[in-house]
Amino acid sequence: MSLRDIILDVLGISVEKYYQLQFATAEAFMAEKTLGDQIVLSEFLKEPAFWSWWRNQYMLVDEYFALMHTEIKGDDKLAAYRRMHIAIDVYPDSILWKKVDDSYMRTIDKIIKSKVK
Repeated sequence: MSLRDIILDVLGISVEKYYQLQFATAEAFMAEKTLGDQIVLSEFLKEPAFWSWWRNQYMLVDEYFALMHTEIKGDDKLAAYRRMHIAIDVYPDSILWKKVDDSYMRTIDKIIKSKVK
């Protein structure tokens, strides 16, 4: 049984719901890290390197959750699962921030040029 299958079984969710959670928690995580800046957040969510990094971080939390889910009291393991993923205490590395910053600067440049014409 794969790690994802264990998570699906413990939470009682579908594969589709699992990937929806992965996206929603990435969005919530980065909204917090970018202080709600929608332009920067959008750039992160479009960056393939971010998604590679996020899937890796997500899997690490999934491994932990799979090991300790029996310790969660109450019946809302899904809420605990979400909280664990949003609370990842790691930041994307500087290479990823540089890519997003470069993309952000290109976007701002396009906006300025379109307004100046």
